[in-house]
Amino acid sequence: MKRLLIIVAALCALLSCMALPSAAINYDAQNRLSVVSEPEALPTDGIRYYRGEEQITADELTWVENGYEGKALHLAGDGTFLRLDHTAAKVTTFTFAAWINWQGGESGQRLFSVARGNENYLTFSPYMFNNTLHRNSGFVNGVHLRYQFGGENGTVMDLFNPTNETISYALPRGEWHHVAVTSDGRIVQVYIDGILWLEDRMMTSVYELNAHSVDIGTGEWGDPTLNALLDNVALYRTVLTATEIQALAGLGDTGETVYLPTEPSATATTTTTAPTTVPTEVERQTLGGTLWGVPLWGVYLLAGIVAVFVALTVLLNIRDRKRKDGDR
Repeated sequence: MKRLLIIVAALCALLSCMALPSAAINYDAQNRLSVVSEPEALPTDGIRYYRGEEQITADELTWVENGYEGKALHLAGDGTFLRLDHTAAKVTTFTFAAWINWQGGESGQRLFSVARGNENYLTFSPYMFNNTLHRNSGFVNGVHLRYQFGGENGTVMDLFNPTNETISYALPRGEWHHVAVTSDGRIVQVYIDGILWLEDRMMTSVYELNAHSVDIGTGEWGDPTLNALLDNVALYRTVLTATEIQALAGLGDTGETVYLPTEPSATATTTTTAPTTVPTEVERQTLGGTLWGVPLWGVYLLAGIVAVFVALTVLLNIRDRKRKDGDR
């Protein structure tokens, strides 16, 4: 019995170590973490601010008066970004929502990234230009979401609107637009101004990324940092419904005009309608993140339990042998 109790205690300790750490960041009753709203309402725990590699204080951030509501955080493409505590990245389901007024600049800027290093990540760009990624029917020239798991030989998914050099689906420069990205663990969706714009099924879940950071305004690939005004940025631990996202985007029943992405120019005001089908381009490599159909975290957990059991059995056998030798 004593040996059994020791084994049970060891297994409990192992499970405790492998469990998610208690969150240092504070979600409200709606499972929402408000990241950017007003200067005085910035989170005080679980978030850090950087300019390049140097950590700065919240007081060193730049705010402007012409936000979507009240003031807006100005990320000027000078290396400034926000990093949430790693506990924010340990999510199975999530919704990232933000009002963004993109100020233009180079391709590859990141609105947000959920990542572990540069091989496992989910990231969204307000403007990506790439004339080689989409091999069959045009360019990547607009909003873009990439999901990668397992590095070069792992799973890769790219969601974007196939286009050409002259037609762009980037967020218009100098205008406020609402972006929401959701994942229920398998399906990822991108909403622009409350309209479902991109959607597809991931081959592995976001949780399997084992991400260590949620960055706002940057990625981990040396790309240009975000040049935009941000307001009402929030991370939810749940998947918001289409109706809830439309409410965040200000649609509701008031019949506002929906402005979908158009060319990234200072005077872009072209109004388009929602696509009848979700335009999606998906490129995948080999399946990663599972072993014999079992998620890798489950395999690791089982291996850890077996290793602890074997080690305890060996130690207890050695102790019993010493006792027997001592009794002789």
